[in-house]
Amino acid sequence: MLFLKMYDPKTRSLNYCGHIYTPISCKIRDLLPVMCERAGFPEESNLILYEEVKPNLTERIQDYDVSLDKALDELMDGDIIVFQKDDPENDNSELATAKEYFRDLYYRV
Repeated sequence: MLFLKMYDPKTRSLNYCGHIYTPISCKIRDLLPVMCERAGFPEESNLILYEEVKPNLTERIQDYDVSLDKALDELMDGDIIVFQKDDPENDNSELATAKEYFRDLYYRV
């Protein structure tokens, strides 16, 4: 089971998008349409994905063509994938990436 969170740089907010059950052999790319649907994005939207290892540590997932067990460090039931739309307009945001958001949140608390 994976939990999904969507980061929105425009509002600097993190939104829970549910959970999914999927085999560990599933490729990351196969999950993208589900993430787009849950976030209300068009299905063909480009996404940037991160693994939330712990609240102050997120790792970007680079290769979407590998299986979950290869893409996520120490894959466990309940892992969290954070995603955001890959949009050039986000570059102008104060916290443009989920990684920056988590860093800011960690030091704010």
